[in-house]
Amino acid sequence: SLTKNLIESIEQRALALIKERLRDATNEKLKTLIPTERIRVARIGGALELESDSLESKQQVSEGQSLAIAYAFLTSLFEQAPYRLPFIVDSPAGSLDLRVRREVAELVPGLFDQMVMFVISSERNGFADPFYGKSDTRFFTVWRDDALRTQVSSDLEFFQQFHSEDELVRAGK
Repeated sequence: SLTKNLIESIEQRALALIKERLRDATNEKLKTLIPTERIRVARIGGALELESDSLESKQQVSEGQSLAIAYAFLTSLFEQAPYRLPFIVDSPAGSLDLRVRREVAELVPGLFDQMVMFVISSERNGFADPFYGKSDTRFFTVWRDDALRTQVSSDLEFFQQFHSEDELVRAGK
C-alpha cells in the first residue's frame, strides 16, 4: 500500500508539473497573440480557467480571443509531442468579423510548422489575404462539377475567384 501511495503521489505531481509547464507556455504565447488585454490561463482543469489583469476570473472572451487562446494552448501542447504532425482546422475563420479574421490569419502562420485549413468561399474574405504572398503556402480548391465528379485546382487565382460570381448573383449585383 505504501508503494501504491507513492506511485499515485508521483503520478499526481507529474501531472501537476505538466499542466504548469503547459500553462506557462500558453501564457507566453498569449502575450503576443492578445496584446490589447493581458488574458492568461490561470489553471488547467476540466477546462481552461482564464484570468486577466482586471479580473481574477475571466468568464467571457470574444470569439477572436477564444481562438487565440485555443491556438496558443494547442501549439503549446503539440510542442511537447515527440512527433511533428500538421495541425488541421476546419473553418478557422468561423463567424469572425473581417477585422478579427485578419488578426487571426496574421497570427496562425507563426504558431504551427505545418497547417492544413479547410476554408469555404464565404470565409475567404479577410482570412485568406495574409496568406497570398507567402511562398510556403499552397491553395487547393476542391468542388464537384455538374456531373458530380470531384475536381481539384491548385491555381491561386481560381481559389480567389471561386464562388465570387455566385455570391454577387445572390446579393443581386
